[in-house]
Amino acid sequence: MYRVIATNAALAIAALPALVLAQSAPADDAVVITASRTEQPLRDAIPHTTILTRKDISDSQAVDLPSLLQREAGFEYTQNGGVGALTGLFMRGGRSAQTLILVDGVRMEDAAFGTTAIQHIMLDEVERIEIVRGNVSSLYGSGGIGGVVQVFTRRGHGAPAASAQMTAGSRGTSKLSAAYGGEVDATRFNVAVSRFDTRGFPAIDTRLAPNANPAADGYRNESVSGNLIQRISALPTPAVSRKPSAAAIRDRKHP
Repeated sequence: MYRVIATNAALAIAALPALVLAQSAPADDAVVITASRTEQPLRDAIPHTTILTRKDISDSQAVDLPSLLQREAGFEYTQNGGVGALTGLFMRGGRSAQTLILVDGVRMEDAAFGTTAIQHIMLDEVERIEIVRGNVSSLYGSGGIGGVVQVFTRRGHGAPAASAQMTAGSRGTSKLSAAYGGEVDATRFNVAVSRFDTRGFPAIDTRLAPNANPAADGYRNESVSGNLIQRISALPTPAVSRKPSAAAIRDRKHP
């Protein structure tokens, strides 16, 4: 009896590494764009790259981009209050202006100060996030010295369908969102609207400033987004009709 148990335990231990490798393989085979500005498997990316899928974003229960990124390694941020307050993001010890934020490949930085108002990026309309840590200034300029965060908006998948979500919480907080999207032949589309509203809380600590008159820092965010993708290679090729020449017709009549 002892030998049977020992053999089964040995087989289970031997199979454990293969099971772990089998579970991690899909993540390694994921395709990233931000690390080299071209499509490549995650395992081939030279800079340290992290992918946050839609499931990761939903499981985090975060509302906006700063509250999601603060859970990731290598990030530090400052925020002057609650949701919607001015936020500074620092990556790998760099300044806020040295962390580049992209939305679907478009730079979202202030031309005057080089910073991005990431506190206004809500997660309801985000499909995926790629985080590249480290100096990638050779690809993105001085804004990528600390790293790059690229946000991909929601895409349509499967048959066209509608979705809606409603959330309520303390301090008069509410969130409403609705979307309609899907895939028809070679066309993918998605349209979404959302509204986030909160009464907020005072950013002033009355214990440190007893003579101050604190007021709740409320915030409201209303957004509309749309996405349309057309696969050109899937378009049907027009049929080409060929008419016989006059010489060919004459040859057929007079062999």
